[in-house]
Amino acid sequence: MFVIFFFTHSTFDFSPSCQKSAGKSSKKIQRTFEQALSAQQGGNGERAIAAYRKVLALDPAHAGALSNLASLMRHAGDQDGALQVFERAARSKTAPAALFYNYGNLLHELNRPLDAEQAFRRALELDPRLYQAATHLARLLAGQKRADEAMALHRRALEIEPCNPVSLRGLGQLCYERGEPEEAERQYRAALEITPDHAETLNALGVVLKDRGQFDEALALWRRAIELAPRYAVAHNNLGVMLRLMRRPADALGPLRTAVKLDPGDSTAAGNLAHALLNLGQTTGAEEVARGVLARDAGNAEGHLMLGFSLAYQAKVEEAISEFLLSLKSAPGTATNICNALFASLYTDQRAPAAIAALHRELSVQIPPALPAYREWRCDSDPDRPLRIGYLSPDMRVHPVSTFFEPVLAHHDRERFDLHCYSTTEAPDEVTQRLRAHAAHWHECAGRPDKWIAERIHADGIHILVDLAGHTSGNRAAVLRAKPAPIQALYIGYPGTTGMPEVDYLIADGRVCPPEHDPLYTEKVARLAGSFWCFRPPDTAPEPAAAPLARNGYVTFGSFNAAQKISDSTVRLWAAVLAAVPRSRLLLKSLSFADEKLRTMFKRRFIEAGVAAERLDVLPPSDRKKFYAEYRHVDIALDPVPYNGGTTTCEALWMGVPVIALRGDLFRGRMAAAILEIVGLPEFVGGTAAEYVARAAALAGNAAWIGELHRELRGRVAQSNLCDGRRAARDLEDLYLEFWGNRPANRS
Repeated sequence: MFVIFFFTHSTFDFSPSCQKSAGKSSKKIQRTFEQALSAQQGGNGERAIAAYRKVLALDPAHAGALSNLASLMRHAGDQDGALQVFERAARSKTAPAALFYNYGNLLHELNRPLDAEQAFRRALELDPRLYQAATHLARLLAGQKRADEAMALHRRALEIEPCNPVSLRGLGQLCYERGEPEEAERQYRAALEITPDHAETLNALGVVLKDRGQFDEALALWRRAIELAPRYAVAHNNLGVMLRLMRRPADALGPLRTAVKLDPGDSTAAGNLAHALLNLGQTTGAEEVARGVLARDAGNAEGHLMLGFSLAYQAKVEEAISEFLLSLKSAPGTATNICNALFASLYTDQRAPAAIAALHRELSVQIPPALPAYREWRCDSDPDRPLRIGYLSPDMRVHPVSTFFEPVLAHHDRERFDLHCYSTTEAPDEVTQRLRAHAAHWHECAGRPDKWIAERIHADGIHILVDLAGHTSGNRAAVLRAKPAPIQALYIGYPGTTGMPEVDYLIADGRVCPPEHDPLYTEKVARLAGSFWCFRPPDTAPEPAAAPLARNGYVTFGSFNAAQKISDSTVRLWAAVLAAVPRSRLLLKSLSFADEKLRTMFKRRFIEAGVAAERLDVLPPSDRKKFYAEYRHVDIALDPVPYNGGTTTCEALWMGVPVIALRGDLFRGRMAAAILEIVGLPEFVGGTAAEYVARAAALAGNAAWIGELHRELRGRVAQSNLCDGRRAARDLEDLYLEFWGNRPANRS
């Protein structure tokens, strides 16, 4: 999470010209006031306070002395005393505008927004050109989400004083929050022209440029802010988050640790540090950070959220769900907490399918919509015009979703379909550029508020909005809840129901979602004529290697699936396979296994299931090219339950490694079986755990068959429907036409 900055309150000190005293002691009063002001400006607060008290002894209604005395008391920490003095001064009929301005600042600090607003407005009544009062009133209203009023006041202040960096920064922040990064950038750059070394402005501009894809300049701005203000924790945090998003989590640790050290109570910075540790596979380290936050604040929503992540990565899924729900309890209506609880529920082997579906229905409706759901749309209903299809995703980059989305996007019929991609991708890469080239309209939406995205989709007249994320990381479920398009569907990114009544269709096929499972989905299941899957093979994968059985003399089973998929049911299933195949070994590889403690923990799980330690190899992660090459050590891949491998299954097959799968009871558990059937290998799919073990053992006992598969599988996959993007696009387009043709009468 990125942070912009917070304002501090300033004061307006009265000069001698601000107050004229009458009567025989006027010269003495004036002289004493000047002495007090001189002491104040010289930094001698105690002497100034004493002198102002002398002025007030001679003239109890001296507004300048009252205001400056109150300001000094406020800065000395005596807010109650300052308040009494301001209240006394405000009763004077001669109290000038600047007094009410200072009074308003104190009231704002005391969290009395209504009284502060009245004070600022009184200041502007007395002196409409007191731009400081307009600026601070704007800040007050901005904090109350009264953005339009705040923007008008900032603009009023800038008309009076164009070189007012505080209002320029305030406008920048308001524009950013409204989803107007171009205007926000303009305002921040104008502020920097006046105050080029203002660390908070440098930081804020960095956040805006990050959202606009100008990563190098954003990094430079945060580094400059840190150079100017080494103890500025927010800039350290933002630098670390950006490095993490740029897939440089190791580089991110330093700035994030510094941010946490500078501000130990900032749970956001601690959460970002935990996230970077998870990106490095340091799951137990992330858990320690999260538990540290909760030790200081047991109800901290961010702490429960990050603890949930770290437990999920350790395959402690039910514990993770509990933490996500505790996070939701601490921060009700927070979409992130809801979505993580739902996504985690797909990994558990402790809940029945109906219970998982019920949880989705219960929690999804608690996600606040970006705006009240649309009931009218701007779609062109001319049957001779192309249908406008919108794709919404945070994963238009190197990511499993793009692995299956790119072949379809590349083969869409541009004559019949007008394609809009709404990318909320935080760190675009080479895949982003390829996808962009295939879309007629590309909308950069990273950093944009949900409301802005929903309004943009609605304004674009999208006929069918297709979400590619569901409840996975970075999703925009709040946009879907606003119903910006008359027809909305889920595709590729989430192997289950959204639970959201605003989503009309779940795009699947009969293998992953057979008709008898329809009650488990809130959406109407739309089944593709062919396959749900369409795989783009990785460019960096080496040629398949010969099966290692020939050189080792024993069978090596393996899984490169994420550690969170290795449930207790999976451990028991794989232990049974090893028991059925003497001398065989099991090789596991996952990001989470960068953590030595976790490797030991997983080995212990298998040992407790009856597997000898010497039959286990648990490997840390590696870069993608080496990752694919390490399939040369695997004879047969084993698919986990209840959440199968999708991308991992395809990659194993592409590397010539056959996969054994168990057909499950929900979309999440039927993916690998569907893939195997598509490539013509139904004999490797078991309907029960016993069949799974039997199929694994049968293949393990046939060395010639294993060798043949390692030589021929890649060609077989390449020629199958699994890699037929043109076919997949046509099948999907047929569904879109059916969606639009069957739409209710009021959906156009």
